[in-house]
Amino acid sequence: MDNVSGESLSKQKKLSKTVARARDWFVNSYPLLGALAASFEFIEDPLLCHRMQISVAAVNDAVKEIYIHPGAGLTEMECRFVIAHELLHVSLRHSTRCRGRDPYLWNVACDYVINDWLTEMRVGAPPRLGMLYDPDLKGLSAEAIYDRIVNDLRRFRRMGTFRGIGVGDMLDAPSASWWATQAGTDLDGFYRSCLAQGLLYHHEQGRGLLPSGLIEEIRALSQPPIPWDVELARWFDDHFPPIEQRRSYARQAAAKTVRRTLHGPSTFLTSSPKTPGLSE
Repeated sequence: MDNVSGESLSKQKKLSKTVARARDWFVNSYPLLGALAASFEFIEDPLLCHRMQISVAAVNDAVKEIYIHPGAGLTEMECRFVIAHELLHVSLRHSTRCRGRDPYLWNVACDYVINDWLTEMRVGAPPRLGMLYDPDLKGLSAEAIYDRIVNDLRRFRRMGTFRGIGVGDMLDAPSASWWATQAGTDLDGFYRSCLAQGLLYHHEQGRGLLPSGLIEEIRALSQPPIPWDVELARWFDDHFPPIEQRRSYARQAAAKTVRRTLHGPSTFLTSSPKTPGLSE
């Protein structure tokens, strides 16, 4: 994820009919991502895309901008696919879930997951220019795919996102700590809320089935963050099963016997004394 200034390098020009129709389709007909699509600014500027090394598309979630290269020649259906791809990067908070991983390889791992879901959901059509898709990775999380990628760096370093080869299509925030600021926290909450509400509306309006993995991630993101001490306790529970305490009446009886022996009266039974005058 490369750093890009928060200010828009090229303010909104009139969108092409293809991009405008694709965007409007989400707003009017696809509630899962409609609110997010309506909140983003779409920028088609060949000079800006060339400067930012964008071959097809990229997204900057910190400034709510999606960049689409007009030279990519996307059809309306392909544009729907690409827009959904970028919006899922944003709504699933992929940029903030990197957590010390290699940003580009993490981007690649997330692309595999998203493209598989969109193919299953039949949102638009995959671009003819190609995309990251591998049926063998179907059903795996981005974290699990990343772990596989790091074991084959020479192969995956040559993979290309919608931005291009060797560069991720998730652009960085203005600074590394920006998401910890009040503005960043509020925007992060907005994205999570949009996706959670979108899932609710999607089901209410019967817009079709969604991949189980996507639903699980959406519901996980809608939960409040777990404090570190609770997470640590759960980790111990997962890795170290607690010692089971069992009540044993036999042990309890034995303990009572011991207590009687230790604290009982000091009396001893001895043989009877001999009676004088009796023969032995």
